[in-house]
Amino acid sequence: MKQRTPKRAPRRKQTPDFPIRVTKLSHEGRGLVRWGERMLFIDGALPDELVSVRVTKKSSKTAEGVAKEILVPSPARGQPECPHAAVCGGCSLQHLPHQSQINHKSNTLDELMTREGIALDQVTRLPPLLGPTLGYRRRARLGVRWVHAKGRVLVGFRERGSNFIADIDGCPVLDPRIGQSLDQLETTIAALSAPDRIPQVEVAAGDDTVAVVVRHLEPLSAADLEQWIHLAKSTGWHVYLQPKGPDTVARLWPADGPERLTYRIGEFGLEYQFAVTDFTQINA
Repeated sequence: MKQRTPKRAPRRKQTPDFPIRVTKLSHEGRGLVRWGERMLFIDGALPDELVSVRVTKKSSKTAEGVAKEILVPSPARGQPECPHAAVCGGCSLQHLPHQSQINHKSNTLDELMTREGIALDQVTRLPPLLGPTLGYRRRARLGVRWVHAKGRVLVGFRERGSNFIADIDGCPVLDPRIGQSLDQLETTIAALSAPDRIPQVEVAAGDDTVAVVVRHLEPLSAADLEQWIHLAKSTGWHVYLQPKGPDTVARLWPADGPERLTYRIGEFGLEYQFAVTDFTQINA
């Protein structure tokens, strides 16, 4: 008896790009506007801007999209400090000047407190904690992908509204010890016996040490381990391997010595120690 070939589910039609005017900024920094019955969140858009948006995801009450073109920019729009900001999804507010970002976050906090019934006139306000606008991010989960068409490995954040890894030559927002060394990670992974079996690396930077956690889906060969040890020796990084869940993380190199990273807050005389798997704020 002839077997029937199962029918493929029809592909959903892609909504064509369309112009829309943004009304406000969401708490996490995306443009927000009502689109029919849905609230539409738009990466890379600011209030009062007319943008051409590409919808990337829809649910019953919300939708997500990416601003493909700024048709009428907001006077508040600034020039991103990172050359990859238009494509890379690692940052959400590079197009908003730094002081405006601080103001937005302060206003967001006010909204959240008001929603919880907290009287703002009863709140003691402290000045915001400010730092450098670049090189401040100390922790990140970076995607890894072997791209056959390019014949190389890409390491970085995902593109806006996409699962593709952004093709970047560095990240000025990451701690420079990491952001200026993405090519070394790419070269090391490309030299492995199965570069397509490394889905991600996590990086964490202390004041004195950088740690890299390598997620691998198959056991690494002796030659693969030597590649990672060579990277560790040449950079001074601590390299950890993660074959399965978080509880399987184990240090490969150096073979001994303290495993905790540290960061210091000099003005208060404090020093914090943390393991590479501990939760810490991503910013210095």
